[in-house]
Amino acid sequence: MYKVLIADDEIYVSILIEKLVDWNKLDMKIVGTAENGISALEKVKELQPDIVIVDVRMPGYDGITLMQKVREMNNKVKFIVISGHKKFEYAKSALQYNVEDYMLKPINKKELETILFKIKTKLDGEKENAISLRKMDRQLGVSKSKVRSFLINQFLLKEIDLDNASLTAINKDYFTQLEEGSFTYFIVNLDSSEKQLNKDFNEEMLIKLSTIFYQSTSLVCFDVISHFHTNAIVFLANYSKNNYKALMESIEKAFKDSSMIIAKFEQLFITVGIGSQQSSLSGSYNSYGDAKHCIDSRIALGIGQIITSNQVKIDEKVIEKLVTEQTELKLVEAIKSFNPRNIRPLIYDILLKAGNYHKDHTLIYTTIVYTISRLFYKHIHQFELYKSTYDVFIEEYHFDEILNYCTNTKDIARALTDRIEGFIEKYTKENETELVPAIRIAKSYIMENYQQEISLDIISNIVNLSSVYFSILFKKEVGINFLDYLNRYRIEAAKEMLKDVKYNINDVATLSGFQDSRYFSKKFKKQMGVTPSEYRKRTIKYS
Repeated sequence: MYKVLIADDEIYVSILIEKLVDWNKLDMKIVGTAENGISALEKVKELQPDIVIVDVRMPGYDGITLMQKVREMNNKVKFIVISGHKKFEYAKSALQYNVEDYMLKPINKKELETILFKIKTKLDGEKENAISLRKMDRQLGVSKSKVRSFLINQFLLKEIDLDNASLTAINKDYFTQLEEGSFTYFIVNLDSSEKQLNKDFNEEMLIKLSTIFYQSTSLVCFDVISHFHTNAIVFLANYSKNNYKALMESIEKAFKDSSMIIAKFEQLFITVGIGSQQSSLSGSYNSYGDAKHCIDSRIALGIGQIITSNQVKIDEKVIEKLVTEQTELKLVEAIKSFNPRNIRPLIYDILLKAGNYHKDHTLIYTTIVYTISRLFYKHIHQFELYKSTYDVFIEEYHFDEILNYCTNTKDIARALTDRIEGFIEKYTKENETELVPAIRIAKSYIMENYQQEISLDIISNIVNLSSVYFSILFKKEVGINFLDYLNRYRIEAAKEMLKDVKYNINDVATLSGFQDSRYFSKKFKKQMGVTPSEYRKRTIKYS
């Protein structure tokens, strides 16, 4: 709230001003009053008000002198001058001290509120500008660091042609000190489950880790550049080719120092993935890929350690043993049901079995996430529930970040099902308005055309929904699936026709929409407990 000080030797005027205005509504509060200029100046120093309402004529210092002394302090307080005299000299003197407004006694409520609102608007704007300026100062302070960090982003996105890049030009443009020699990427990953993730805490911790690893490794390198990515820090180390061992030792030291800090927090770990040594900047992209594989292998190999590229094992055939044709069919059926409860146990089962294979294929969990997300996307895209590309899909629903926040297979299973459920909930919510009209149209169509051939595809085209999604919506709204509803409606129509002896059983079957009299009899008995002939006999007997 903005602080207001009232300085007037007439106490009743101060009381009147306090009571005239709804200060809370203006986001203001009275922090004090003063009956003379000397007291007012002391209170300005002590209370640091944003606004001072000051009488021109007061004992001690008059209003003009008070404003002069406050301005000499370089204080930017907003002044509202009040006076019982219409003398131009007062107004003229007040203006040179940049007052906001000049009011005559008696104080008018509406006029005072208008002036205060104008000052509030001005103060709000100044506050926003101050925030922007502070932000700019901080940005200027870290601009070099950000530009250096941006270089890694450019490298990884292949925005810079590293084959033809000049180290001199890069150093000039990105404030780096790269030299000919060796290049190695290493990634420091802060491991905590997605459920435990605290963004502010993690960011603060990553900054600490970045400092520790930079201070240790920079002692043996020409330059070390870092880039923050979700809950990890990507480092590019440039060093003399003879200093590889020294680099490894510096990373180990930083890891030990960091682990001592991390150990104070429950369920928090760091894992370091070290890429291969490359002899050129253009080859460093391979080093990043190696480091990423190390981090993606950490659930198979164990979190909270340093992993090097020679520990990574790749055997793509493992996924064929894990996700068999039969398992895939079950997954497809579960996805078609659009029900997370059907999908969840299958995912848990796959991940449980993965433990038998992860030694042969340390990237197995990455492969599982890719396989399941790809399968889910394939079917929602096929049924036109999602029309963008797979790359857009995994980015929008953060499938590409799943392993970043997982420390075990339970975390992976939860993260996978949460994202699938998130898509289903979002899609259902966005299409809720289509539900009731679509069901109503479908029911009306059945009522008018039950004697004709009707299929799920025909109805889906009529209501302009995919057959899978319409089937799900229909069951959710009506309580039974579409085909059961259609058969029940036809049986009810058949019951009425069976009361009329002019129709034989075959006629009733055809007229009620069943093309096969045997199928009709089977469905009729299932619903009514008796055959059509028995039902007719009973109906005629009791009628």
